[in-house]
Amino acid sequence: MRAIALGMWLVARSLTGGVTGPTTAAQQAKLDAAIHAIDDLNDEQAHALLKELLAMSPADHLAAQAYVYLGVLDFNALDDVRAREELRRALELDPTIDVPPLTSPKIALAFAQIRRDLVQAMARTVPAAAVEAPPVVTGPEARSTASRAWPWLFAGAAVVAAGVSSWGWIQVSNFESLKNPSTVVSMAQAQSSHSAASTGEAIGIIGLVAAASLATGAVFTW
Repeated sequence: MRAIALGMWLVARSLTGGVTGPTTAAQQAKLDAAIHAIDDLNDEQAHALLKELLAMSPADHLAAQAYVYLGVLDFNALDDVRAREELRRALELDPTIDVPPLTSPKIALAFAQIRRDLVQAMARTVPAAAVEAPPVVTGPEARSTASRAWPWLFAGAAVVAAGVSSWGWIQVSNFESLKNPSTVVSMAQAQSSHSAASTGEAIGIIGLVAAASLATGAVFTW
C-alpha cells in the first residue's frame, strides 16, 4: 500500500507541476551561492540566499533543494520544529529528493522519519482498489435470463438419463444373448448376467421415463 501511495504521489506531482517556471541560470546561481556559504560555515548568508531563491518562484525540484538546505540550517540552529516543516515541504515538492551528502546522521534520520510519515499519510488517503462487481440483473431481464437457462438444464439432464437408460438395456441385451443354445457359459456367468440384466432393465425403464419427462420439460420451457 505504501508503494502504491508513493507511486500515485509521484505521478500526481509530475502532472500538477506546482511551483511555476523552469530553472533559470540566476536561480541555479543563487542555490550554488547558498551551498558555498554553507560550506564556508556562513549559515546566516546561506539562509538569506535560500529565501531569496524561493522568492523567485523556482521549479519544484529547485525549491525542494532550497527547503532541504533550510531544514539542515534550522536543525543546526536547534530549531527542530521549523526544520521538520521545511524538510516536509521539500518532500511534498519532490518526493525523490534526499538530504545532501555528509549530512549529520541526526538530520538524515529525521528526514527519513518525515518521509515515512508523509508516505503513511498518503497511504491512508488511497482508497481500496474498487473491484468491479458483475452487474446485477433484475426485473424482466433477470426472468428472461433464468427462463433461457431452464431448457438447457432439462435437455442436459435428459441426455444423462438417456445414457443411463442405454446402459441398462445393454445389460438386458447381453443376458438375452446368453439364451442362444450355441452360447456356452458357466452357471456363475449365467447368474451374474441375470442379476445385471434385472438391474439393467429397472434402470433402463426408469431412465427412459426420466429422459422423456426431461425432454418434455425442455420443450415446454424453450
